[in-house]
Amino acid sequence: MIKNKRRQDKIPRKVKKARSGKYKFSVRTHPIQGIISFGFGIVSLFAFIILCVLSGNAKGTSGLMAGVVGVLSMLISIVGFVLAMIALRKRDIHYRFPVIGGILNGILMIVYLTLYVSGIL
Repeated sequence: MIKNKRRQDKIPRKVKKARSGKYKFSVRTHPIQGIISFGFGIVSLFAFIILCVLSGNAKGTSGLMAGVVGVLSMLISIVGFVLAMIALRKRDIHYRFPVIGGILNGILMIVYLTLYVSGIL
């Protein structure tokens, strides 16, 4: 004896997950200024580390080129901080990259300014 099973319509897997609340749909985006700010912070951090290693190996006499790269790195950090602040003023965004970029560039900006002021004095 074979029982007649009632055939149910198959619901696609994605729809099931969407119904169960596992997917979140929103209109928020990652602002391009925040991503660029984060990238500038990473570049500035790597430049700082490389310049510290080069200066340590040269016992503090690494030359004019290291100073120029350091000043350019500080300018990159300032531009990255400004871009992070511009990105944070936007609405309906994900705040991950602007916040990380702003904090990273802000800390590096303070470190560079402290280093250059102490070098002048």
